[in-house]
Amino acid sequence: QSDGLIAALSAKLPDCHVESLDVQHAPTRLSDLLRKRFRPGDHLASPHLLIGAGHATHLGLLAARRRHGGKIIVLMKPSLPLSWFDCCVIPEHDEVPVSKHVMLTRGPLNAIQAQGEHAPDRGLILLGGPSAHAHWDSGAICQQVEQVVRAQPQVDFQLSTSRRTPKELLPMLDQLVLPNLEIQLSTATPAGWVAQQLSASSQAWISIDSASMIYEALSAGVAVGILELQRNLKSRVIRGLQRLQQEGLVTLFEQWRNQPSRLRPSPTPFNEAE
Repeated sequence: QSDGLIAALSAKLPDCHVESLDVQHAPTRLSDLLRKRFRPGDHLASPHLLIGAGHATHLGLLAARRRHGGKIIVLMKPSLPLSWFDCCVIPEHDEVPVSKHVMLTRGPLNAIQAQGEHAPDRGLILLGGPSAHAHWDSGAICQQVEQVVRAQPQVDFQLSTSRRTPKELLPMLDQLVLPNLEIQLSTATPAGWVAQQLSASSQAWISIDSASMIYEALSAGVAVGILELQRNLKSRVIRGLQRLQQEGLVTLFEQWRNQPSRLRPSPTPFNEAE
C-alpha cells in the first residue's frame, strides 16, 4: 500500500524524496511519544508527509510527527482514534464514515498499473489459503481450477500459491495433469512476478479469501474471476467483494460456469493510489 501511494506521489512530484524506516527493528514505545522522541528520524530532514500501513506503525507515526513535524497518512482503519491522524485512507469495505480525517477507497491501495497487452491466450490463477474471511476447502478449489482450465484449452494458465496455501492442495493439482496449466510455488517466484503476469494475462482467477490480490487484478485491468469458498458473511472484506460482484466488476465461478461470456474486464481499471 505504501509503495503504491509513494509511486503515485512521485509521478506527480518529480523531486519527491522518500526515506523508508523499519519499524520492526526500531520499534517506538509509548515513552518515546510522551517524551517527544523519535530517534530514527534524527539524521533526516523534517518531513512533509509521514506514511504508514499496519498497526505497528501507529506509535512511530505519532512520535515522528510530534518530534519532527509533518502530516500523517495512515493507510488503513487505525486501532487508535481517527482524529489522531491527519488522513486515514481506508477501504470502503471497512464501513467507516467519511470525515475530515477519512478518505475512502475501493479496496486497499497497491502499486499495480494497467499496462501490457493482456494476451487472450494467457491466464493467471492465484490461490490463498485459510483466513478469517472464508472457510478453506482444498477439494472445492481444485475442482474449480480444473473446470476453468479444461474449459479453455486455448489459454495457457500460470498458477501461483501463497504462504497460506495448504500443502495438501499441491498433489491434488498435480494429479489433474492439465497440459495448459503450469504451477509456480510462491517461494519460487521472484519479486514482481504477480505484477508481470497480470500485465500479460487477459484473465485472473483468484480465491475469494485473497482480497488484496483481487483488487490488484482490478487495478491491472484484467477480467477477474472469483474461485468460491464458504464465506464468513460477518466479514467486512467479503461484503466488499459482494459489492464488486453486484456492480459487475468481478465474476463468481458459478456465474461463469453458467455463462462463460460474463468474464470480462472492468470498463475502467482501478487506480486508487492515483
